[in-house]
Amino acid sequence: MTMLVVLLEADEGEVTVGSRAVDQLARLGVTSLALLGDKRTACIVLDGWAFDPVRSADQVVLAISDGTRSARVLHSVMFTAVAALPS
Repeated sequence: MTMLVVLLEADEGEVTVGSRAVDQLARLGVTSLALLGDKRTACIVLDGWAFDPVRSADQVVLAISDGTRSARVLHSVMFTAVAALPS
């Protein structure tokens, strides 16, 4: 599964992901997203089996912000499964 994280400044207004944005994201191969945040930053984590975050990053930012907000995009660097060792 491929993942993309978009960081938006919270002081630029509330972050909402409406039906138009969801439709655009689905067309890019996104199958799930999570919206996280604190007082300073909103974070949207997107993933999907058919999603290409490298080629689609600009389109994702446009879909979720209409190009009106500044955004930082983080790409996956490592993905691994974690399991406890038997004691």
